[in-house]
Amino acid sequence: MPDAPIASLSMVNLDCQDPPKMATFYAAILGWNVTYSEEEYSMITDGATSIGFGRVDDFTPPDWPD
Repeated sequence: MPDAPIASLSMVNLDCQDPPKMATFYAAILGWNVTYSEEEYSMITDGATSIGFGRVDDFTPPDWPD
């Protein structure tokens, strides 16, 4: 009998300053669809997994590689 999967990833949410811009950018790179887009929150999906982008006014992106 094959092993059954323990879990699967269905959605990830990321903080950002501009959700519609991030959704458009990542949808284009990944070939996914923007399924929701508002100033405060946007989402993309491939039909199985979704990525949400939530607006955080004082968000400071990480300084890589630190």
